[in-house]
Amino acid sequence: MDFHFRESNNIEDKINELLQTFQTDFWIKYHQWFVRCDWNPSNAFSHAILYTLPYAFNDFHFINESYSKSTCPNEEDYWLYNQVQILQHENSISNNFEYFPIQFPNISHLEIILPFNEKFLSNIPSLNHLISLDVTLLPGDSVYNQLQLLLNRAPHLHLLRFSHVSDLEIILFKIHNRSIRRLDFFTKESMLYSWYFNKEQCIALANSSLGRQCQTLVIDIKHRTNVNDLINNMNNLQSLIFQCKDDKWNPKISSSTNDELIQWLHEYLPSTCLISRNTQQISIIQVWIR
Repeated sequence: MDFHFRESNNIEDKINELLQTFQTDFWIKYHQWFVRCDWNPSNAFSHAILYTLPYAFNDFHFINESYSKSTCPNEEDYWLYNQVQILQHENSISNNFEYFPIQFPNISHLEIILPFNEKFLSNIPSLNHLISLDVTLLPGDSVYNQLQLLLNRAPHLHLLRFSHVSDLEIILFKIHNRSIRRLDFFTKESMLYSWYFNKEQCIALANSSLGRQCQTLVIDIKHRTNVNDLINNMNNLQSLIFQCKDDKWNPKISSSTNDELIQWLHEYLPSTCLISRNTQQISIIQVWIR
């Protein structure tokens, strides 16, 4: 259960009062039902979450400044969150915190901001079940080393998605993981800040370890000729999903019969390719390579 306190003062005292209502004989002695409350003291909206133990849901939002209290007689009980498959990890500005010993051994999807405090690694003892990783890359010397560290621990990872890239560096194309088959580079920057892959970056990606094994690529490109750069150099590519900066599509005057970019792609790509626009988001072009 999510809830908010009206005032941000004395939050911990209010948490204690709340937990006391679940420490009666009915809860503890007769049923042995326990609850835990997590909250972030730096949250301006005084947000907290209350749940029963053991944790029974498949998703969890983990903030590195969170505090936690429970009604368990032993505070070290019920820290194994076996049911969680989707984990969101959020960094806070301050690093003055201590992680509580929560364990997520079965996550299949991880969303994380890099760089992160490496104490977090103790909370994810195994990434053997991880199949998708969604990363936000912020400026920092350790960002790519930390990304590679996560990839090294994920032998079955299929999808690597970049939700935010502050600055694309060539070292990004040197990371590796043998199991990845889908790369997703759609970011908010492409629409807000005109952030697109150029020719050199497309070729560097295509020639990288991840590029050579990639089967599905989702990407924002600067020019339509970058499509050729990718398809001609990525031998295992089966589908390409992209937005193109020089797409001249205009919803007021364009139609499926006079789609200039689609016509250009039909002319310059192999005839075996199937090409279409996404009907839900018209700026997205889909190419299937046969």
